[in-house]
Amino acid sequence: MSGNRLRKMYLPSGWYPDNELEVNEFIRNIISQSRIKKRDKKAAIVPHAGWSYSGNLAVRVISDLDSNPDTVIVIGGHLSSGSSLYYSSEDSIETPLGNLPVDKDVIKRLGSIFTMKEDMSSDNTVEVQMPIVKYFFPDSKIVWLRIGSGPESIKLGSVIHRIVSDLQKETIVIGSTDLTHYGRNFMFSPAGSGPDAVRWVKNKNDKDIIEKMLMLDCKGVLKLASSNQSACSPGGAAAAMQFARLSGVSSGNLEDYYTSYDISPSESFVGYAGISF
Repeated sequence: MSGNRLRKMYLPSGWYPDNELEVNEFIRNIISQSRIKKRDKKAAIVPHAGWSYSGNLAVRVISDLDSNPDTVIVIGGHLSSGSSLYYSSEDSIETPLGNLPVDKDVIKRLGSIFTMKEDMSSDNTVEVQMPIVKYFFPDSKIVWLRIGSGPESIKLGSVIHRIVSDLQKETIVIGSTDLTHYGRNFMFSPAGSGPDAVRWVKNKNDKDIIEKMLMLDCKGVLKLASSNQSACSPGGAAAAMQFARLSGVSSGNLEDYYTSYDISPSESFVGYAGISF
């Protein structure tokens, strides 16, 4: 029957709490320790590891976004350059806090421009953000997307801006990416191991791409991610940056940056940045 297709939660509870009480407690504890915000930002870049690593940062960044949008668009990745645009085709998306209705108007407009495929994957880049989106934007509609790491991501940001402007929808865009995946587990160790490796990731590899993000240099982000392996889903970030740029934003604000090594030291670790525009 049309109108009641539900995208279920695929990820196990280790990624984020699977019940309302624990999700609310997690988010409220972070809010209680955060500064009061204006809630006026139009776009963001957030990390997408399990909440024990990146949830605190994702909550802080998303809490900085416009408090009353009609539509929230979350763009993940884990796709190569030139990939089709993946989307959630269901009517709503399940979260522990209740279901998020999908904005079919935006999806339809995107389908007239992009080659689109239904996202049947259990990929984490978008799903881990859904409970946070539901908490802060309980009355908004959602668009779930994943885009490749090439110039198609910049085009996506431009197209989204044009579509929501035409539809006169107040919209925020969230790009989801983690930064450098370093160590044996990721087959990437150009700076050896130990403290020297951590310093190189923080002070060089991640720092360089964060600077491009703050400058809204979409092409620079895609180039560094490709050449330096400094982001796993740069397309999501580039799309959000392009949307922000066309919305009149000139630079980003770095909420915080750290690595999984800071939480649980290991030979293999991942960088996380939270940026609002």
